[in-house]
Amino acid sequence: TMGKGAVRMGIWERFQDRRAIAFVDYEHWFFSLKTDYATKPDVQAWAKEVREQYKVERILFFANFAQAVLHNEITRVRAVTNDIIETQFGLPGSHMKDMSDFVMLDHIYRAAADRHSPRIFILFTGDGHFAPVVRHLVQDLRKDVILYGIRGSVSHFLKDAASECREFPDEEAQMRIYWQLIVDYFDYMAEHRPNMLLTFARTVSDIATRYNLPLQNVEAAFSLMLEKGWFTKKRHVFPNRDTIKIVVPEWDKLIEAGLYQVKE
Repeated sequence: TMGKGAVRMGIWERFQDRRAIAFVDYEHWFFSLKTDYATKPDVQAWAKEVREQYKVERILFFANFAQAVLHNEITRVRAVTNDIIETQFGLPGSHMKDMSDFVMLDHIYRAAADRHSPRIFILFTGDGHFAPVVRHLVQDLRKDVILYGIRGSVSHFLKDAASECREFPDEEAQMRIYWQLIVDYFDYMAEHRPNMLLTFARTVSDIATRYNLPLQNVEAAFSLMLEKGWFTKKRHVFPNRDTIKIVVPEWDKLIEAGLYQVKE
């Protein structure tokens, strides 16, 4: 019969087995979200998720935070870790993304060489430059590499090399981001250009252009909102009897869906 000590040891070994270290390519995270989804990283939610799943010993963030667009991001990152690696070298403006990759790779290899390093390496990046080190970790050192990346921006070589790949936002979250942009657009137009007649095509074009998003993605999201009854197509008749189909928001339904809040 197995004694209580042996049972406790088994539990402890499994707990130890969840030890992890995380390396975050914040430029990949920030710019991929900005380009493809017009949104910003939810650093705290992600850190909470990985800390709930693993015994995370360190989370290291890498980026050229001297860039104007990233400068204010340091506050968001400091909310979850003080391990922030600034990758700018030389004069401001002289930074290249490859330098961030090089610095992060150096830290990963150093951690891998430590015989006391955790079994689980968490990498948040999409860059194919990391495929060789991931293969080294998985094949040579028998580490588990959990890869996080932004959907549509992760190298296939990197995915194939990792033990597991988790891309986000998932389809539901991705769609909701687009929905929110569409609702915010109608809210803005209602306040600033209340007499503007908005068609389906005009709305899709305006949002895709404003946020530099793929036209087909915005179109698919808006079509689904119409199917759900959150927007209605109506025929507008001009004084000369010409007609166009305009799109009108159903604000009550958008409130119910959690996509709009009445302003006080």
